[in-house]
Amino acid sequence: MTSITSSGEEIIERYIKSKATLSKVTLRNYQTLLLQFLRYCHDHGLSLLKTTETDIAGFISQFEYKSTKNSYRTILSIFYKWCFKHHLVDSNPVEDIVVTNGRKNKVELMREIDFTKILTKCEGLREITMMSMFWYTGVRAKELRSEEHTSEL
Repeated sequence: MTSITSSGEEIIERYIKSKATLSKVTLRNYQTLLLQFLRYCHDHGLSLLKTTETDIAGFISQFEYKSTKNSYRTILSIFYKWCFKHHLVDSNPVEDIVVTNGRKNKVELMREIDFTKILTKCEGLREITMMSMFWYTGVRAKELRSEEHTSEL
């Protein structure tokens, strides 16, 4: 453990700076969640670097959706791995937390009749081919446009 007493904000700032290769959106999401967790710790009389598995599970449990809980669990686990690597904590308190409950996000899928209507509006073979690729493979438009995938074509 470090002998330097750092505030939670300073530790989070150091962590975010160490992840500078990540996208700005990812960094903002990490920072937002970590500051939210820091507020939770403060409101519950906890220290960021002395939280337990139970403390973190309590924070995660307040969210409704399982996917949100899993994302937050992952972000906190990565943060505490970094803290462990830098000798700020003795272990990763998130390591054994398993998210088991929560509502699933309801995704409304396109119906085949809607897909057929879209195909009738397509102008040319190129558009029909692209729409068919979306429909039959589930590929996202962003994935289809990415340089990685277009260089493989």
